[in-house]
Amino acid sequence: SSDDKPYCENLFRNRSNISITPQSFSMGDDLITLSLCEHSIITGGTFGWWSGYLANGQVLHDKIYPSGCERREHYYPPWYLIDGKVRAYKNSNYTL
Repeated sequence: SSDDKPYCENLFRNRSNISITPQSFSMGDDLITLSLCEHSIITGGTFGWWSGYLANGQVLHDKIYPSGCERREHYYPPWYLIDGKVRAYKNSNYTL
């Protein structure tokens, strides 16, 4: 999910397995849509946290983005934490 729908529409325009909610959707509508996902990959912030929690599937969470907090009790126990230092760089062979 993203707060920049035009960017995502351009980036994923040729992908049939990507859904972009209409511009008319509110943040609440987007959160409801994300809660219907089977699994989630999220970053820091309450929006991502709640979307992962409400989806109730497997969640991958970057453990140090953006706050730098690394304490396990700040994350919902069944979630998988990934090292925040791992990134997919434009010129690397590693892509998501």
